[in-house]
Amino acid sequence: MSVHSVFDVIDCAEDSGDSAGSADAADCAGTATGASSADGLEVVEQLIDFESGTVPEFLETDGASVELVAATDGGEGGTLEILFPATVYEPTVRFRPDEPWDWSGHGNIHLAVDASNAGDESVQMYMAITDASGATTNRSVNIAVGEANTYYFVVADPSLEFDSGLREDPPPWETTDEMFIRRRRERHPDLSAIAEIALSARGIMVDKRVVVENFRLRRNPEHDLSYLEGIVDEFGQNAKQDFPIKVHSEAELVEAAESELQALAASGPLPDRSRYGGWLEGPRLDATGYFRTEKVNDKWWLVDPDGYCARESPGEENAMN
Repeated sequence: MSVHSVFDVIDCAEDSGDSAGSADAADCAGTATGASSADGLEVVEQLIDFESGTVPEFLETDGASVELVAATDGGEGGTLEILFPATVYEPTVRFRPDEPWDWSGHGNIHLAVDASNAGDESVQMYMAITDASGATTNRSVNIAVGEANTYYFVVADPSLEFDSGLREDPPPWETTDEMFIRRRRERHPDLSAIAEIALSARGIMVDKRVVVENFRLRRNPEHDLSYLEGIVDEFGQNAKQDFPIKVHSEAELVEAAESELQALAASGPLPDRSRYGGWLEGPRLDATGYFRTEKVNDKWWLVDPDGYCARESPGEENAMN
């Protein structure tokens, strides 16, 4: 089937004065070049929506399940509710058109999607964009309980070529939308042959539900390409923003350190903790004079130099992540 044949063509037909039955899905092509979204950003291509009330035939699930539900704004059409079950390590929903999307002619763009958290806990949702050769860029966003917003994935922009040394840079323009964050630096996929958009969750302990709708490409707004210059001051703080505990001079830094030392001296150690922070009422192991890990009752612990268990080792959690 055609990439765009699953989209509702009624709006396109009404705009042209024809009936829905005479609208040509290939002509409509799911695009809205020159149209503007509610925040004024130009939509250069409509990718996926559920206005037709049907699930796109190029949608695939791998451990996840989907269901069409009523639009969140009460309007016509539907949205897609995704269940990410905790029984699967990485439940995934994939949109894989028969023919790859070609985004190469749109200039500097981002992929935007409207999403909301339909569950009782926050959701770390991953989005991966993969080209026909398999090159993938993967980012994530956290959606709090009850949160609904537009989330965007910067696809093409000069800011992506800037090496700040950070895993991810701050958003390149001011907006109330939330940016998908890079998990690591990756090579960019070929925008002339985008074969897949995937949404997933990873290593979750309870089921997670999100509702998504209106995947579209929007043109990036004009923004200052030097916004990352001079972002860190001499004390390692954000140089472009002020906040209550920000240090403005060496004298302030010394004063803050002395104040903290005085507070620590006045409070003393916690009554149930060793001098290293170990658990006095927990298992007492050999004192080696060094921090180490040791398995106690089938659990790995960080053990302090005096032999007290300081905390459960984060190794298993890190291995999962």
